[in-house]
Amino acid sequence: MSNTGKVYFEYRAYPIIGPELFTAAEGSYCAGDQGKFWEFHDTLFTNWTGENVGDFTQDKLIQYANALNLNAAEFESCLSAEKYKGRVEQDKAQAEADGVHATPTLFINGVKVEGAQPFHALKQYIEDALNGNLNTENG
Repeated sequence: MSNTGKVYFEYRAYPIIGPELFTAAEGSYCAGDQGKFWEFHDTLFTNWTGENVGDFTQDKLIQYANALNLNAAEFESCLSAEKYKGRVEQDKAQAEADGVHATPTLFINGVKVEGAQPFHALKQYIEDALNGNLNTENG
């Protein structure tokens, strides 16, 4: 698929399995302040070994930020000040209001698609939506 400007992608955090994921989500947004949201996000997934086992302590998040050459003082300040705590809380509340129960969950033109899907399936959902064949009434 080429970049046609016809599709809008919005990411929201949904930390459902404990406090470490909440802090990790905040860290992702802090990394985003320095233009490295996705790099940090990918680093989190690469280093995740299980639920609340110490992979995403504040010290670990700072190590990940350093490995990505983020400004350490800026990142640590953002994380310590809980700059994005409200945003993560809002993301989680919105997901719950939207009936999200699992990650990943995507909404394509209002149609909820839960769980990991192969690219060809997502491509079909998007193409159907762009062609007017996918909406909340006939998903």
